[in-house]
Amino acid sequence: MEIQLKRIYERNFVDAFNLKLADGQEAFISHPIRSLAQAYVYYNQCTPFGIYDGDKMVGYVMVIYDYDIPEYDVWHMMIDTSCAGYAGNGGKNSPLSNRCMSKRSYKCLNCFCQRKSRMDTSGFEA
Repeated sequence: MEIQLKRIYERNFVDAFNLKLADGQEAFISHPIRSLAQAYVYYNQCTPFGIYDGDKMVGYVMVIYDYDIPEYDVWHMMIDTSCAGYAGNGGKNSPLSNRCMSKRSYKCLNCFCQRKSRMDTSGFEA
């Protein structure tokens, strides 16, 4: 499993639309369509990323800038139902979510947040 975070743009947003929630998750987790609509509305605060296993998008995570604190936080995170073998029950302690929040992925998000706060997103993988 090679997990990467890639920013969601016009060339990969349909992959996010095709992610599926497991039965019963709708009450707890925003579908990517809703999440990306929120990212559009709150474009100054939110940035969505696809969670990739190799070339396949297997989930998404969205960071939001909290003006009150001032810091970036993970707002939404979702793992596709087809990844149930390594997504566990979809909760925050699943193997895939733990992998997504690994030091490498955390550094990736942290690097983005630091650059975003300086309004410099050059060099970040799109």
